[in-house]
Amino acid sequence: RVTTKRDDDENLKIVHVTSTFHFAVDGSDLYWNPPPPEQQQQLTNDPIASRPGGNHGFGIYKSQRQYANSKLAQILQSRYYTRHYHYHTTVESVTACPAWVGTQIIQARHDSLPAKLFCFLAFSSRGYGLASILQAMLTDDDDKNNNNNNQHGDYYINTGFMYAATYLDQWLWSANTQWTYQYLPIRDVVLFASSAVILLLQKSYFRIVDTATSSMASYNETLQDQLYEWSRQAVQEW
Repeated sequence: RVTTKRDDDENLKIVHVTSTFHFAVDGSDLYWNPPPPEQQQQLTNDPIASRPGGNHGFGIYKSQRQYANSKLAQILQSRYYTRHYHYHTTVESVTACPAWVGTQIIQARHDSLPAKLFCFLAFSSRGYGLASILQAMLTDDDDKNNNNNNQHGDYYINTGFMYAATYLDQWLWSANTQWTYQYLPIRDVVLFASSAVILLLQKSYFRIVDTATSSMASYNETLQDQLYEWSRQAVQEW
């Protein structure tokens, strides 16, 4: 998360660096059923994603969903801040997806062939990989609101491939039920394959810095409220 000050000390902007991989989950792992008052301190009904070994799924897709849930949680929190604070204060909260970027985490293992191949295909962490993040940091509300092409202007992208994720999400949502999400890795396989295609082609096609629509689950205001309240209670001891 990046916090910036613009123009004067009164205007603050929070930029959450998230990922389009949040489309891989449907939000059900993040729901919180508040416990009764006498059990408030126990947080007995924590979101599944917050529990040890949490998240529905199995095998490789279980760990994949851990990452996806963490990125969906960032967008949900950001939108909670916007709904509850932005219109009453000067604090603005947005999110940005930099696509595949060759960060120092990968570069530390640059001697291996897979790491070298990944860094060759990924955007540079000192170049275009920063495009959507810088755009999110530097774009003013007035500029964003004047963009009539996007109804939702708080999710920044740097490749046109991200537009396709919206259509995939609509299809996956229509086929999504509780049991299919828990026991069939449909979303996981589709998003894993789509991410591989983006990695292979992102440098060559559809470079564009813009705002786009994130997953349908990320606009769920009930989920935004539940996640914020759970996280507030989870850390209140500190």
